[in-house]
Amino acid sequence: MLENNTRSRTCPECGASFSCSANQYCWCMEIPAVLAFDPSPTADACYCRPCLSKRVAAQLEHEIANRPHAEMLAKATLYRERSPTKQSLLANIDYHPESQQLSAWYHLKRGYCCGSGCENCPYPENENSAKWGQSGS
Repeated sequence: MLENNTRSRTCPECGASFSCSANQYCWCMEIPAVLAFDPSPTADACYCRPCLSKRVAAQLEHEIANRPHAEMLAKATLYRERSPTKQSLLANIDYHPESQQLSAWYHLKRGYCCGSGCENCPYPENENSAKWGQSGS
């Protein structure tokens, strides 16, 4: 055990070493809680930041594609920030690092369609931005 109940962990996916302090505040608590959690004491499910964000992003993409829009919009509202900045965006979850394009999850967190024809826009095509509570400007 390390100081302050921080544990040294090894990512089961890529083998990277990292610190985990999940009993207190941990960086993983910034990531949307959409993966199944195994509460058993023998569970060793800590992943490094890149691997966890990729797993969460894949789950979010699956849910956005398969769940009702209103349900996903309500879920995203829980993670909406008051004044989002580039520094607060999570790689793989809010944007795709390779292309720098904002993800469908980011658009849902924003809460409305901006009307710019974004490639990853999750809003129904027949809806206009005013219906979602804001104008496209």
